[in-house]
Amino acid sequence: MPLIVPAYFRLVELLTKQGQTTEALHFIEQFEKRYKRKTSGPYAPTEKELGLMRLKKAHLKNTVQRAEAIPSASASDA
Repeated sequence: MPLIVPAYFRLVELLTKQGQTTEALHFIEQFEKRYKRKTSGPYAPTEKELGLMRLKKAHLKNTVQRAEAIPSASASDA
């Protein structure tokens, strides 16, 4: 189980680079559900990793909101 946390990070990164923001957010939410309680142990995410995933989620949500706002603004210009 030592590779689960790094796998989540890698998967989110790959999906983001492919423009699959919604899917990346889905996996971030899975990560949060899996590690929502403060867990300890050798394979639990560190506070730094939890914080980094929160930052990634916030960034991706902002990206989605901006992408949704742009088409509606350009449609009103037509």
